[in-house]
Amino acid sequence: MARLREITEELERGELDLDRSLALYKEGVGLASGCRQTLEQARHTVRMYTEEGLKDFSGLPDSDI
Repeated sequence: MARLREITEELERGELDLDRSLALYKEGVGLASGCRQTLEQARHTVRMYTEEGLKDFSGLPDSDI
């Protein structure tokens, strides 16, 4: 995520030549895809545990988790 933020900031400054901009854009798309995959895996894991009937921990004090 940090690298994705750096890329965004560099591109938004608008001071790069076209080749560098395209290279950063390509890198950013790859990083965003990786983040999306990680998020989907996390969602899948949460869904799997929820469907298995684990209780909702949102109402418990931190010491009980």
